[in-house]
Amino acid sequence: MARTHGQYVHCDSRRQRQTTGIILGHETYTMKRNLKERKVMGLHTGPPVVTDPKRVMGKSRPLGLLPLQLMKASSPTVRRWRQLIVGSLDSELVKKFRIGTWNVRSMKAGTLSTVIKEVRGNNIIICVIAEHRWSGKGHLTPAEGGKIMYSGGDKSGYGGVAVYLNKDCINMMLGYNPVNDRIISVRLKGTAHNLTIIQTYAPTTQASEEERELFYDCLQQTLDSVQKQDEILIMGDFNATVSKRMSEKECNTIGEYGIGTRNEAGERLVEFCLENNLFVANTMFQNHRRRLYTWTHPDCSRQQIDYILAQNRWRSSIMGVRTLPGADCGTDHELLMAEVKTRLNLLKPGARPIRYDLTELPLNIAYKLEIKNRFDVLGRITEQMEPNDLATEINKIFKETAEKHIPKMKTKKNALDKQQNSS
Repeated sequence: MARTHGQYVHCDSRRQRQTTGIILGHETYTMKRNLKERKVMGLHTGPPVVTDPKRVMGKSRPLGLLPLQLMKASSPTVRRWRQLIVGSLDSELVKKFRIGTWNVRSMKAGTLSTVIKEVRGNNIIICVIAEHRWSGKGHLTPAEGGKIMYSGGDKSGYGGVAVYLNKDCINMMLGYNPVNDRIISVRLKGTAHNLTIIQTYAPTTQASEEERELFYDCLQQTLDSVQKQDEILIMGDFNATVSKRMSEKECNTIGEYGIGTRNEAGERLVEFCLENNLFVANTMFQNHRRRLYTWTHPDCSRQQIDYILAQNRWRSSIMGVRTLPGADCGTDHELLMAEVKTRLNLLKPGARPIRYDLTELPLNIAYKLEIKNRFDVLGRITEQMEPNDLATEINKIFKETAEKHIPKMKTKKNALDKQQNSS
């Protein structure tokens, strides 16, 4: 008799399957592996069921059939069996991926490509950036691929925060919020819950107490605006040293692996974490000292001032945090990386772009005339428009005029549709 991974009983309704099933239920089910063991337990001794665990929840399984409950979900064997079944359905959604934060000190010409190269070389799919020193707010698509959302001040040369998404994450993004030159947030689509990442660049220790409190008030407002169901990560350069755990009340907030001596800014950061039930992930994982420090002081001392904060309710999703000293873009900060395990939903890409027949475009007088007229109107109001709005309007003009005056390229599908319509 062939070995089997499960025995099934019939469920009359979909609701009954959901309340007792593998994915949605509170228990996980299995059974004895062979016919002899089933006889001993007094179970059904008919034909064996599906032997491949990856096909149990697939199309080959008859509807209304579920494994008979024999073991609790705490069993390691059962947990592994459940991972095989669920993983066969959405293995592309449940994975461990890397998120990074990096104070680059400046992103002048050429530095951007270096930053992206280092980030991609370390398999980081999302990297939040501090102190890019750009002015204004907006987004751009670099030549290397991906997308960058940035938020800067009124003048270039100081501060600024940004979020870089690689090409695989662009369709996950639900939106972003450029709060000011010190805070930006981005929201990504998940299956059970969404993921919100907040990037920060805190004032230095030389800043006034009023400026530091203004930063934390703004950060608190941004945190409060996030939907309660979301998983939240707060990352960036906090210009503070929290060191190790110093009291019993910090047992769920600060770990044993922080470095340095806690300063006044560190006390304020710990207070913020306690108020919002956050923990400092850097201090929770034991690493070599060179994997812990994030900044090299001008006197060559090494300190830990960049942090990744997460909610205690999602503590198990943080698999590890460490710096990557090999990454270099000319900054005195290290690239700080977290391995996160969660379910991200890869949104389906939009419709395929329309392909136009451009062979007769030089002779298309109507197209040229409308383009000229619409750009004449646009030229009178360009001084009143933001650069991003102007680019959007230009794309809109070309798209609408092309749809109106330029025929689409003939494809097999279009030819088939024409034949069906003519018949």
